[in-house]
Amino acid sequence: MAFDLDDDELRETRKMKNLDRELIVGEYVRTKDGKIGIFKGYNNNRKSQWACKVKLPKMKLWKYYEEENIVKPSKQLIDLIEVGDIIKYRIDNISTTLETKGYIKGIVDIADEEMLQRIKSDKNYNILEILTREQYMANCFKVGGEDE
Repeated sequence: MAFDLDDDELRETRKMKNLDRELIVGEYVRTKDGKIGIFKGYNNNRKSQWACKVKLPKMKLWKYYEEENIVKPSKQLIDLIEVGDIIKYRIDNISTTLETKGYIKGIVDIADEEMLQRIKSDKNYNILEILTREQYMANCFKVGGEDE
């Protein structure tokens, strides 16, 4: 059975589901299933269940999401990183000699909240790639046993 909500009911329902935020076109979003993409706008019918268009990496078109499945929006990609994610990074301004500065690259899994906050606060960190913990768990092969 389908029914339409009036504007007041829609506003209260969004508030109850903690969706009283306004997503901004072009900002990064993280979904409940661990995908990170760019918010491209709302469906023409914002009252639709699948109202949010999100452009995911390596997809030509966008994918529609329910707004409650977008857990975190941000203008900065680094803000979407969570404990358990794996990042590829570059640290700039590393002194190699007295005259020159260089950079180092690496890959690290974010082990705890303290490590996450240290990375977010260091302005020399440049995030190159993110593998979310949800993506890792969905694609990992467990050695020595069956998948659970």
